[in-house]
Amino acid sequence: MNKFHIMMRDIIFFALLVMLIKITIKRAAQQQRAKTKKLPNSSSMHQLDKNFLQQLEDSKKQIIHAINAAKRHNNTKIMEQLNTIRKEILEIERKYKQNSPSTFLLGPIGTISIVLKEKKLATRLFEIKKEIGSILAPSENISPQSAQKLDK
Repeated sequence: MNKFHIMMRDIIFFALLVMLIKITIKRAAQQQRAKTKKLPNSSSMHQLDKNFLQQLEDSKKQIIHAINAAKRHNNTKIMEQLNTIRKEILEIERKYKQNSPSTFLLGPIGTISIVLKEKKLATRLFEIKKEIGSILAPSENISPQSAQKLDK
């Protein structure tokens, strides 16, 4: 009976050893697949807000119309300011659409960081819209109304 217990113990240990080796091989294969697998799309982690995207598009159109109106009036100072703002809008759009792959791996913390980033970008877009108005409003040569009339 003593030999039977020893033999059973050896069989159980052998089975456990085989299971541990299988688990190790399986995990190594998963890690290898994870390395070769591409990270998720830059915006696939969260749903992009269509309203915010529409605001970005409207701001880009508004800037382009204002730049064209400034060109027609040969107002280089306003054109330079508007070009700087246009670059900021494009940067906001890039930041909004592209998220760091590491935020995807952070789970809930990454989601919170995405939401905070979106709020920050929305605030900056609002400030840019006010800035556009302040650039165009005091200008005698280009007012928002004359810019719209010129572009039609």
